[in-house]
Amino acid sequence: MTTASDYLAKQQKAYPPRYAYSHGLDRAQRLYQYLAPVLPPRILELFASGLLAVGEVGRNNPDVATSTQSDGSVVIQFNSGMIDFVEAVARGLAGLFVMQTASGNKNAPALTLQEAALKIAGFFREWKWPENWLWIFRPTRSPQFALTDHARKTAEADVTRAQLFMLAHELGHVVLEKKILPPFFANTETNADITALKFVTDFATRRGEDHTPIFAGAVLAIRIFAGLEKVGVCFTGEYPDQAERIANISAYMLSLCPSKQYFHEISRIAVAYQDMMDSVESIIVKRPCPVRPDAERIIPHLIAALLAAVQNQTTKERLIARILAIAEQTPADIKRQVADTLHQYYVAAPQDETLFDDVTKGKMGALIVEVLPELPEQVRVMFEK
Repeated sequence: MTTASDYLAKQQKAYPPRYAYSHGLDRAQRLYQYLAPVLPPRILELFASGLLAVGEVGRNNPDVATSTQSDGSVVIQFNSGMIDFVEAVARGLAGLFVMQTASGNKNAPALTLQEAALKIAGFFREWKWPENWLWIFRPTRSPQFALTDHARKTAEADVTRAQLFMLAHELGHVVLEKKILPPFFANTETNADITALKFVTDFATRRGEDHTPIFAGAVLAIRIFAGLEKVGVCFTGEYPDQAERIANISAYMLSLCPSKQYFHEISRIAVAYQDMMDSVESIIVKRPCPVRPDAERIIPHLIAALLAAVQNQTTKERLIARILAIAEQTPADIKRQVADTLHQYYVAAPQDETLFDDVTKGKMGALIVEVLPELPEQVRVMFEK
């Protein structure tokens, strides 16, 4: 037995993983098995020989960390508390999904935006002194409310994707420490983030999925770490600011996309998570956390709103209200940039490769033209060519 496997075995004996094993694997090992087909062969060799040990340890504090043992073997310890915490946050986000039950209104969210933000902020505040001492002994509990099967499955998938990025980040440290892959940046944590994104996007590609949800999972994972740091949780590693981390993985994701439009289209869920977590952090610190208007967040946001409208998931009136709310808070130069970009993408319709098919893009362009007469002149003229 290697030092790594011996250390992990002792930790798991003292702190057994929270849930029953599935096919002999704890939850962290199951995540590793998802990633295994896209990992470098050398990582697989280290794992098979016991020189890399991956496992869940039943500690409640939310953390996941890599440690190198005296013989050079490596342990990745994923605490049950972090696994459960990600599940609770994702479940809170799922409250914004549409539900349809016999007792509820059709197309009514389980939670309003404010209710969801308050619910999620509550999970973070559990780890703020002096409340955090209690949760060292008691696991985080996920919220419960009625969801459609689709919404429930989406929430479960969001949990897995965020957890996959967290594990892939730790594997990124191993890859770089063992010089299995060359570094992308000088900063160790940034390297681990980019390596992690490479692994999880390869995972999604192998499954035939576009990168929309896996990118969103990476952003959610980073925002969860940032939110926990806001309440004073200390992690084994020291991470750069979340805005810097997200900017770095966004630049790498853009490099994987065939066009800027494609990148904006796959970013729409990631931006929604950004918006939600901004609200959560404002509640955590008990003061507004204003976000400077940024075209790179507004464009995917409005793309998502347009898509929802053409798919009959929202109304034209709500789309217009959303455009007006954004316009009211956005400087003229950024409004012009956003309007020019959306006009170019869906009205002028370039021939660049995009995520959406031509029919969907055509409907989105037609909707832009349809809503223009109902916008105030100062907003309308920005779309008119």
